[in-house]
Amino acid sequence: MSRRAARAGGKMLVDKFMNYFNKYSNWFSVLFYTHFLRSAPAVIRLRNGVKIFTNGELSAEWIIQEIMFKGDYEQHGLKIEENDLVVDIGANIGVFSVHAATKTRNSVFSFEPFETNFNTIKKNAEINALGNIKPNLMAVSDKAGSSKLFLSNMNGGHLLFNRDNVKGLKKYIDVKTTTLQNIMDENDIKIIDFLKVDCEGSEGAIFSTAPKEYLQRIRKIALEFHDNVSSLKHEELSALLEKSGFKTFTSWDGKSLFGYIYAIKK
Repeated sequence: MSRRAARAGGKMLVDKFMNYFNKYSNWFSVLFYTHFLRSAPAVIRLRNGVKIFTNGELSAEWIIQEIMFKGDYEQHGLKIEENDLVVDIGANIGVFSVHAATKTRNSVFSFEPFETNFNTIKKNAEINALGNIKPNLMAVSDKAGSSKLFLSNMNGGHLLFNRDNVKGLKKYIDVKTTTLQNIMDENDIKIIDFLKVDCEGSEGAIFSTAPKEYLQRIRKIALEFHDNVSSLKHEELSALLEKSGFKTFTSWDGKSLFGYIYAIKK
């Protein structure tokens, strides 16, 4: 190895060390677990005082990076403001819900169908003293009732339809389902200020069946799209939202099946 390559490698190592040190108060545990044990410590503690129960999921640390440091759901002028009512669809272990609840004084309604994740959302709300998080054990789709939730090896990969041709998912559990309209009606929500959606492909079902007058009662939307499985591709989702009065922006590399749509009410 040349001296230049050795110096470059050493700098990368120092940068990685400093990245963990600057962001996490238990930085050594996070670094050791993620890079050597291929999991996560039970709790990740941020320098700003926020604590996240992880269920030991390796993905927890990069979800924290994605949401709390890179701000992947707050692009193109979308911000969670101090009085925003927030709805988090596909809440997983509650990282976005915690993030939102530290920024707004209003309610954060979290929807997550997998019970282990749901219980972790409640723990994360409790240890951060965030009483404005309202967890709901249900999936959001095109109908209210129940559905099969097919189980992935990752707690963030469970989905409402069998993606057998992609991942060979066989195991499933029955979960309660609701709709965007029902969320607003049953919780007496007049306006959703910020809607975050990451639901492993159910976004097409959610938005295609939401009445236009309900979509018009949403101010800001940040959603991750899954063109491999959603009933609406991202171009169709953007067109639907624009017809409902939104200006949309797409974050996409032009090739991947995944990306983000950001929508702001005109």
